[in-house]
Amino acid sequence: MNAALVNSLKSLGGGGGVLGMLGGVFSGIAGGLGGAASGAAGSAGVGAMGLSTSFAAYDLGGFTGLGDKYEPAGIVHKGEFVFTKEATERIGVENLYGMMRGYATGGLVSDGKLQDMWSIKVGKTQDGKMYSAGIGVGVENTPEGLQSQVLFLSDRFAFLNNTNGVVSTPFVIDGGQTFINSAFIKDGSITNLKIGEYIQSNNYSWDYQTGWSIEKSGAAVFNGVTVRGHVDAWSGSFRGSIYADSGYFRGDITGENRTFSGTVYAEKILGDVVHVGVWEPIYVTGPASSNHRYFGGGLPYPSIVVIPYVNITTDRGGEGAGWVFIKVNGVDYWRSTASSSGYNSNSTYRGSIVIGVPAYGTLDVEFGILGAASGQIWTSAIRPTLQGPGAGGAITVMAFRKGQNRFW
Repeated sequence: MNAALVNSLKSLGGGGGVLGMLGGVFSGIAGGLGGAASGAAGSAGVGAMGLSTSFAAYDLGGFTGLGDKYEPAGIVHKGEFVFTKEATERIGVENLYGMMRGYATGGLVSDGKLQDMWSIKVGKTQDGKMYSAGIGVGVENTPEGLQSQVLFLSDRFAFLNNTNGVVSTPFVIDGGQTFINSAFIKDGSITNLKIGEYIQSNNYSWDYQTGWSIEKSGAAVFNGVTVRGHVDAWSGSFRGSIYADSGYFRGDITGENRTFSGTVYAEKILGDVVHVGVWEPIYVTGPASSNHRYFGGGLPYPSIVVIPYVNITTDRGGEGAGWVFIKVNGVDYWRSTASSSGYNSNSTYRGSIVIGVPAYGTLDVEFGILGAASGQIWTSAIRPTLQGPGAGGAITVMAFRKGQNRFW
């Protein structure tokens, strides 16, 4: 930065503000036009009208000194311009020198650099404090080449816009802060940024789910986020799907759909990892009848339905043959003759039932008797009668998500 130009702005004379100073300059010009005619005089000695001609020649310009308004003090030459006493006092001698020479000190600078400067300055002292304003314009030949600059010295700097009689300030610098009503920036680098309300893309719409927005509260809306580092969250809710190669959760995860292709470690899991239910007792009688029990399924992954233990046996044997059976979705799972009765008969099914269910699949498990003697009972209850099942006989059913087979 041109140090001489900066120093010329620091060294201020008197005045009453930028606008007042500029008004003084132009009113001084007007006043000087009148003073120029009366300021002309003859050579040294006593000239016309008894005026002294012992005048100094101000062909190089300069201040004529203090005195009465009509007291002659010098010679006016062709091509010169004279300011009135009032204009001189209003503008300030230092400012006039600055206007005359182009910058405060005038002439070529001592370091031999080729430079040209112009400055205009005003200042006023109030309660021992200097209030000042100024404009500096300069061109300097630097090692990098010619450099031009325009400097402003002011507590407040503003551009005014007058549209239809309404004055606005689209750009203001006040107290070291810059205020811009509206701006278009093609490429910006910002060290620190403070948002008063929000920052968002120009296509942001909540209804159409476009763009992004960040509010000063910290709330943000994005259509997609890729995080390559660590993420901490105190809570969260997911309406769509979550895909993760691996993860560790110390608290709760709430979401409508989640898919993890890797390993998930959790201290507590609540949800449909395991489904446990109870089927009503099985009770069928000959010669032909059946009970259906169902698994609603609909799980988005393959599962295993397990009945840990069931004991279904015949009671009250009769004449004739027949069958007792268990079908899964219409296909035989187990079948045996129904001609015998008792706890250890061929008609007794005792043990577990394990059924594989595909993703989103359902189950229809049928327990039936067919072609058996009339009145023969096949049931999971204890002490059945022809009028109905006896005590107990409910069946526990569990559904697990099917994983890798680790048993053989």
